[in-house]
Amino acid sequence: MSTTEQAITPKSTVTRVGNLTRDPELRYSAKGAAWATTALAVDRRKRCDDGTWEEMVPEFYDMVCFGDLAENVAGCLSKGD
Repeated sequence: MSTTEQAITPKSTVTRVGNLTRDPELRYSAKGAAWATTALAVDRRKRCDDGTWEEMVPEFYDMVCFGDLAENVAGCLSKGD
């Protein structure tokens, strides 16, 4: 694969919708780059054969954001959002 093909190859994207389990914590590196950490809880459920929904064990994700995204997350989001 050429470098041109690699440059236009789309990257994988995953979307999870849930609630933050803790407030984002904004930090800065020694060079001044912003980064924020937080965690996300995602409720899961599946449809049973009879059409009802069954609750499953939630998934938890530790998250790290960098740059402008980190500053926006820390400024706009809080636990429970």
